[in-house]
Amino acid sequence: MGAPPILASFQAGSYRADKAEAGEAPAPIAPLEINLVDVQIRSQVEPKFQEAKQAVDLSQAPLIVAVGRGIKSQENIEMVQRLAEAMGAEIAASRPICDNEWLPMDRQIGSSGQTVSPKLYMAIGI
Repeated sequence: MGAPPILASFQAGSYRADKAEAGEAPAPIAPLEINLVDVQIRSQVEPKFQEAKQAVDLSQAPLIVAVGRGIKSQENIEMVQRLAEAMGAEIAASRPICDNEWLPMDRQIGSSGQTVSPKLYMAIGI
């Protein structure tokens, strides 16, 4: 192993356990003994995060057209919405688009939004 600290982080839902397959060279598992002194632990318990209720469940959408700040202006959202409708797809957005209120927060995808794995994902301006 490399020098400490060592950290691995995965977003919930980013890998499906039922789709996991063992490769030809599975990762070795080694026991690790950790001895920590209270002063070494620098953490603070925060209140549990409550996700906002979502009007749209993008995690189940088979087709997604996602839009990002590369579209330059809010007026271009309408064109992307027409494309999504023509394809029978859901429209989604990156955080900057939702932060600017060009689309509602329930359309946000990515690390700070919904995790998606559609059959077709079209990114416009992302």
